[in-house]
Amino acid sequence: MMRDITIACFLMAALFLGGCASDMKPSAAQTPATTPGAAATPPAAVLVPPGDTSQPEPGTMRIKVYRGSNDAKWLLPEVFQVKKNDHPARTAMELLAAPPHGNGMVGLLPKEAKIKGLWVKDEIAYVDFSEAIAQSAGSTSERLLVAAIVNTLTEFPEVQSVQFLVEGKRRATLQGHVDISEPLSRSEKIIKR
Repeated sequence: MMRDITIACFLMAALFLGGCASDMKPSAAQTPATTPGAAATPPAAVLVPPGDTSQPEPGTMRIKVYRGSNDAKWLLPEVFQVKKNDHPARTAMELLAAPPHGNGMVGLLPKEAKIKGLWVKDEIAYVDFSEAIAQSAGSTSERLLVAAIVNTLTEFPEVQSVQFLVEGKRRATLQGHVDISEPLSRSEKIIKR
């Protein structure tokens, strides 16, 4: 019992101290590790038909993710209904890593890429990828990949921009083409309506 109280106090102190730092990488308690890249959509996710504006079922929420178009010119939205949870941004990234369901859509995240951490602070989502995110794929693919991640995460009202990290560090680009050195804001122009 005393051991459990000691562990709980330690975790609370780590969370408090991690939240006070201005530019520190969050502790493990703040950055739930995710493993997108799974071969299928998370089991509790149900694809919502395009144009369906009905309310989600009780105990569920809707999450919109963005895919690339087959012609590599646009982002296309895909909406899923999932069970409500305390980490919707992580769920969105897991959905983004899964293969698309819609016709004319392509997945953009490299299968080998893993999300090492994801947290939101001061309306900025920090997403920390493994080195595999930097696989060279060309300027168009990189542009769509970055835009898909930014537009997916900025679907949440608490996120106004996205800061990319690779192995916990900022980089100038992911693959040599798109500047990711500073937080990026949403782009509506790239979304096909």
